[in-house]
Amino acid sequence: MNHTGIRMGSRGQGFDVFKLLIAAVVAGAILLILLQTLQILPDIGSTNPNNAATNSVKSKINELGLPQLIENVSFKNGDSLNAATIAEGSRALSKEQVCLLVSPNAPGQGGTGTGPFISSASNQVVRYDGSFEQKVRLLVLCDRGQDIDTTLTDYEYDTDFELDVDDCGFSDSVQRVCLVAIIP
Repeated sequence: MNHTGIRMGSRGQGFDVFKLLIAAVVAGAILLILLQTLQILPDIGSTNPNNAATNSVKSKINELGLPQLIENVSFKNGDSLNAATIAEGSRALSKEQVCLLVSPNAPGQGGTGTGPFISSASNQVVRYDGSFEQKVRLLVLCDRGQDIDTTLTDYEYDTDFELDVDDCGFSDSVQRVCLVAIIP
C-alpha cells in the first residue's frame, strides 16, 4: 500500500471543497447584485426616511442642542417624512413638536425651493415626487422651542442650509421640539 497515494487523494478532496466554497461565494455575490438591481433588497448603506428620522429623534430628544447629520437617506417616488409618525415613534413628542423643513439647496431642489420634495403648509409632511431614487442627508436637531433658532444659528445651519425655523412656530415654546430637515 502506497501512503503517498492516500495523501494526494485527500489533498485533491480538500481542493474540491475549496473550489465549492469559492463557487458558493461567487454565486452569493451575483445573487446579491441581481436582487439589488431588481430593487428587491434596499441599497447597502441606505436608510428609509421615516425610520432614520424616528431613530435619530429618539436618540436626540434628551440631548438638547446637539445636532445630528444622517447620511444616505433614500427617497423613492411617493416616500414621505411624516411628523406624526416620527413623534409617535419617539414616544416623547406630539406631532406639533416635530417640524419638517426642506433646504432650498437640497438635492433636486435647484436652489429655488421648488423641486421633487414637496412640503405641506404646516411643515408636518414632506413628500418626494421625483422620478428616480434620491439619496439625501437629514439634519435632526432637538431643543427647547424658544432656543432652537439660536442653536441653529450657533451651528450656522440657518445660513449653510438656508433653514428658517420661524416657519415651525416654536419660538414661544418651552417644550422640547425637534427639527428634521432635508439638506444638501
